[in-house]
Amino acid sequence: MNNFYNKYLKYKSKYLQLKGGELEYYHYTSDSNFTIDKLFDPKQLDEPTYKPNALWLSYNDEWEELVTSREDLSESFSLSNKYKIKFNEKDMYIIDSFEHMVEFHDRFVLDSEVSFTINWKKVQEHYPGIIVKNYRKILSGIRSFRFSPEAKEVQKRDFSEFMKHYASKYLWIEDFEIDCAAILCPTIVVTSILKNNF
Repeated sequence: MNNFYNKYLKYKSKYLQLKGGELEYYHYTSDSNFTIDKLFDPKQLDEPTYKPNALWLSYNDEWEELVTSREDLSESFSLSNKYKIKFNEKDMYIIDSFEHMVEFHDRFVLDSEVSFTINWKKVQEHYPGIIVKNYRKILSGIRSFRFSPEAKEVQKRDFSEFMKHYASKYLWIEDFEIDCAAILCPTIVVTSILKNNF
C-alpha cells in the first residue's frame, strides 16, 4: 500500500516528486568546490532587491527542468555542479498560499508607499530564510487580486493608483520562478552539503 501511495504522489506532481516521503533540495552552481562562505555575503541583504542574496535551493529537479526549457536561463545559469543540501526547516518562514504571502509582504515590505521590495535584512533578523511552496497557486492568487472588481474600479478612477497598489504589488515573488527555498543564514541551518555526480 505504501509503495502504491508513493508512486501516486510522484505521478500527481510533475515537479514536487516525493522520494521516500521527503523533498530533496538542490543548489546548482558553476563552482566545482562550492562552500557556503564563498557564496554568501550578508552585507548584500542591505540592498533593496526583489530576490535576496541567499543560498537558493530548488525542490528535486525543478530548477534544472526550468533552465533547460528556457534559452534565456540556460545562457545565464550553470547546471554543471549540483549539490544536495540538507538544512533545518523548522525555523524557516513558510509561504505556501497567497494569504501567507500577503502576511509576509505586509510584515516585511521595505516601504509600501515607495517600493514593494522586501526588507531582507529585517527578515534575516527573525528567520534564517524562507520556503516557497505552491508557487503557481500563489501566482493565481496575485492575478485574481489584480483583476478583482475593486482593482478594476481603481484602474478606472486613477491609473497611477492602480499601478501602485495593484499592478506593481507583489512583484518581488514573481521573480522566484518556482517552488524554492532561500536560505539567508546558511551557516546556521545547513546541516550537510553533498555533491551529486551527473
